[in-house]
Parts: sequence; C-alpha cells; structure tokens
Amino acid sequence: MDLDAHGNNTQEFCDIQYKHFVAPYGEFWCNPVWDSYLCWPPTKASTTAKQRCPFVDGFDTISKYIRI
Repeated sequence: MDLDAHGNNTQEFCDIQYKHFVAPYGEFWCNPVWDSYLCWPPTKASTTAKQRCPFVDGFDTISKYIRI
C-alpha cells in the first residue's frame, strides 16, 4: 500500500498499522478503531485518547476528538 498516495486517514491504513498489536500481559486495552474519520490507536483502559479533528467540511480543525 502506498501510504503517501492514500494518507494515514483510511480504514486500510488503520487495519495495517495495528494488525499485530498485542496488549501487554496483564493489562487491559481498547482495540484500535476506525470511526469513518480517524484511526484511533489501541488505548490503555481508563485512559483517554485525543486527536485533532479531521479536515472535513464543517469540522472545527482546531478542536479535538476524544475517545474514552
């Protein structure tokens, strides 16, 4: 897959990026998720992941998405 052509904001990239992720032994993690706009990385339980809003019409790109 040519990441320069497709960027890192696709479900395909998300699937490839975290294909081999394994949570550390004894820890609980949320799985990576593609939400149709952003690829959320694996996130340790009881923590918060934050990302900038994507460049989509109507989105405030200064704000951030939060995944809890």
